[in-house]
Amino acid sequence: MNRKLRIGLLMDTAAMPAWSFRMVEEIVHSDYAEIVLIILNSRPPEKASFTSRLRRNWRHQLYLAFRNYEDHRFRVQPDAFERKETGLLFAGVPVIKVNPLRKRFSDYFSAEDLDRIRPYEVDILVRLGFRILRGQILSLPKFGIWSYHHGDNDTLRGGPAGVWDVIENRPVSGSILQILTEDLDNGLLLQRSFTATEPLSIKKNRNALYWKNSSLLTNKLLELHHKGEEAFFREVRSANREPRFYSHRLYTAPTNGRFLIFLIDLVRRRIQCRWKRLFFIKEWFLLYSRGEGLSTSLWRFKKYIPPRDRIWADPFVVFHNGIWHVFIEEYIYANKRAHISCLTLDSTGRWSGPRPVVERPYHLSYPFLFEHNKQLFMILTNGRDHAIELYHCASFPETWNFERALLDNVDAFDATLVQHDQRWWMFVNVRENPGASSWDALFLFHSADPLGTNWTAHPKNPVVTDVRRARPAGQIFRHNGDMYRPSQDCSRGYGSGIRINRIDVLTGEDYQETEVAAISPSWGRKIQGIHTINHAAGLTVADAKRFRLRIFG
Repeated sequence: MNRKLRIGLLMDTAAMPAWSFRMVEEIVHSDYAEIVLIILNSRPPEKASFTSRLRRNWRHQLYLAFRNYEDHRFRVQPDAFERKETGLLFAGVPVIKVNPLRKRFSDYFSAEDLDRIRPYEVDILVRLGFRILRGQILSLPKFGIWSYHHGDNDTLRGGPAGVWDVIENRPVSGSILQILTEDLDNGLLLQRSFTATEPLSIKKNRNALYWKNSSLLTNKLLELHHKGEEAFFREVRSANREPRFYSHRLYTAPTNGRFLIFLIDLVRRRIQCRWKRLFFIKEWFLLYSRGEGLSTSLWRFKKYIPPRDRIWADPFVVFHNGIWHVFIEEYIYANKRAHISCLTLDSTGRWSGPRPVVERPYHLSYPFLFEHNKQLFMILTNGRDHAIELYHCASFPETWNFERALLDNVDAFDATLVQHDQRWWMFVNVRENPGASSWDALFLFHSADPLGTNWTAHPKNPVVTDVRRARPAGQIFRHNGDMYRPSQDCSRGYGSGIRINRIDVLTGEDYQETEVAAISPSWGRKIQGIHTINHAAGLTVADAKRFRLRIFG
């Protein structure tokens, strides 16, 4: 679009929670959208005291008391629900106060209020307040009313947001951004997102969920501005062409009986977690298999266990002069950080090493290797600044010289490069907001020069917003003419499994992938996770996680 998008906000009060304040602040300072109108609710929901809510909602007293306990017991930083005043942020923005007509659970705008709003010619109204909206207000903005539903509307409609995911011990907590229609909870889907559920705390789960979703709206606004109305909504209509059915109950606040069952289960979960932390230590080790191509039967892989004072993870392999060189993240418990080391495997099956090859005064991980102009380079995740660092191999395999940061001033993890259609493409996880997870959002950048800093962000970023298949898990490989992207499944904890995704579309305007396979740690009784897989010249390497008793090491 050649102009900024005109945005209006539907709000109950002049203050807003921190997660939405950050979202609106980004819009105010952007070059793709502007806030042109505030619509303030003259009849916001009543703010009852805690004791009056207990009396009024006697069937949910246990749930309300627990929420109050967590509010005082746990501090989360940053707090997604900290109230922020918007006076300076909205200086000069017109404000219209409306008195909606209330019908049971829904709010309707009068014809007079609609006439007051119409002259501002808003493109989008963002719902950050009011109750369920119905009537002519839904069609007044050019591109509709955009609204969050903090829940997976395929399996969980109703509320409270982020609560039942913890109660039912679901591995992921979902949410959507939609354009509202008269069909409640079944609007026009714009974006779907999943983050790992925090199983031990409702407050912590809600905090992570709302921070994660803070960027959904701004990302879609940027995409609409970049692509234009026709291309953007053509894709939206295509994504919504299939009917969606909902066959679960409508969720409400948990009753005392149901919440008591949850509390008993929560005690069990916390004891189990504390027991594991006290008596067991997490250990990552290597798996390997030799064959003609990519080995796919995990039960055939052999183990290579590190000494008890360290772990080995993130293996990448290079075949050089008849020897396989496996570069790994080597974490020394005593140092509380990792460096990059190299192991070697010869044709007889004998291992040597490891030898440290890159050491810094901060944590290093994910040694992605690639060749360019007949020279070898390594990309690392900087654990202090979360930057993506580039190293050049001066003498193989021991000497690597730092070149530059390819991505800086961004919370980035596990960059993976691939060359396609005369461009270099970087897949990398990015944490967009403090308080959100680093496992959930896959970003895509492209450049003509893999060694430079001029990387162009893809207009659909983040191209994946699902904790089950976002974060890279190794090099992108080709099989029968197709490209496949391994990704981490962190839905049940970091590195709980791997998903294999076929890349269907990779262009400067579009990205699409299809999950085709999954690797779960099911072949061995003691194996609890796997999160990287690579292969080269007949050797496939992976890492795996297990827990061992602390008293034995």
